[in-house]
Amino acid sequence: MDRFSLSHLSDQELIESFEASLTELQASTARMLECIAQVDALEVFRDAGYSTLEEFCLAESGIEPDDIVGFVQVARASREKDEGGATQPELTHVRPQDHQRHAPRRPHQYRHRRHR
Repeated sequence: MDRFSLSHLSDQELIESFEASLTELQASTARMLECIAQVDALEVFRDAGYSTLEEFCLAESGIEPDDIVGFVQVARASREKDEGGATQPELTHVRPQDHQRHAPRRPHQYRHRRHR
């Protein structure tokens, strides 16, 4: 069986797997942001041969440049908040439609047509 094949799961198991994956993604993203903030604070990127944190993140992660900008802004804002500074990141690249796309759905919207 393909390790990414989920066709054997019931609808409820599929929803539970999705929710578990989201939890893992959130924890992983939080850890990544902590790492970015620490790399920035200690300027580890310079020791690695990069002139900026953004350059380091782009070269080492393969993540899209616009996403890197957002991650760096959030990581820096989080660090500043922890240090008693600014509490709101400036995320000018985030578009309103990005938030709408990820809005919570009502349970009846989870129904899908799957051919068995």
